[in-house]
Amino acid sequence: MKYATPCLASIAAVLCAAAAFAGQEGTRPAPGEMPHSPAGHAMPMPGAGDMPAAGAGAPTPQPSDERQEIRISAGERDFVLNEMRNFLLNVQGVVAALADDKPAEVAKQARASGMGHRGHVPRSLMMKLPQEWRMLGMDTHGRFDALALEAEGLADRKQMTAQLAAILANCNGCHAAYRLVSE
Repeated sequence: MKYATPCLASIAAVLCAAAAFAGQEGTRPAPGEMPHSPAGHAMPMPGAGDMPAAGAGAPTPQPSDERQEIRISAGERDFVLNEMRNFLLNVQGVVAALADDKPAEVAKQARASGMGHRGHVPRSLMMKLPQEWRMLGMDTHGRFDALALEAEGLADRKQMTAQLAAILANCNGCHAAYRLVSE
């Protein structure tokens, strides 16, 4: 049985929001917040307040960016952004495999971001990342592995979708809490 179109549309909307954030480290988020995700992370709402209301004069003032700054070198930033792009690429692969009812492909895509495929994080970068960031990153890799196990086992679509939502909550929680700034 295939997923209903509204479910895929919801997942696609979350992916678009995640993709917008992936390229915006070091920039100010738009005002407003989305409701809390399943993991309890507040997520900035992309696009809110960017344009003045019809007939309004000046644009709405932007709030200050309250996220924790992490100062890293350009090479370290490239490493982190590549890791995030790989997460997003594999999430897209999981969604496509779910839509095609191919649990073996779900497992393959999820494993590609699991613990076994973590990049070798440069020691200099590890020393700069807050403990909470490191824990969230390890949890995210572990959640990809758990999704792969579900796909290889019972392949319950509802469970896999819930696991994917938890992975995306980690991504959005991290983007809501931190911003990368080049040294």
